Amino acid sequence: MQHVQQPIVNACMSACISMITGIEVSRVISEFHAGYHSRRIGQEHLVYKYLIKNGFVPFDEHDLPRSKEDTEITFTPEYHYIVGAPSLVCEGVYHAVVIYFKDGELEVFDPMYGKGKSYCFGVYANNDDLIS
Repeated sequence: MQHVQQPIVNACMSACISMITGIEVSRVISEFHAGYHSRRIGQEHLVYKYLIKNGFVPFDEHDLPRSKEDTEITFTPEYHYIVGAPSLVCEGVYHAVVIYFKDGELEVFDPMYGKGKSYCFGVYANNDDLIS
């Protein structure tokens, strides 16, 4: 998977979709971005719909394996996850990153990487610090 930098301030989800699908970020923005940001409820549905339209089979948190106590989600190896996290740049806003899990390590792809701002990026194991 190739890292994609978000070209505009609020295009992190479009950049994450671009990373997972290989579709140019400019095309994802033109086909997806405006509709996604015009809604406050049901945004995840638009992500699923866009992925399905482009030949990908998405799943949501209810499909993920859980611990015996059903309190922790377990990452399935060799899957890509789009994860929402509190923004390190804008207060009160969520930011999307892609996480890839393999061989006990999480690889984080943050579309903010390379913008000169705070970001999460790289391969992490054994509870390494995710913030750069």
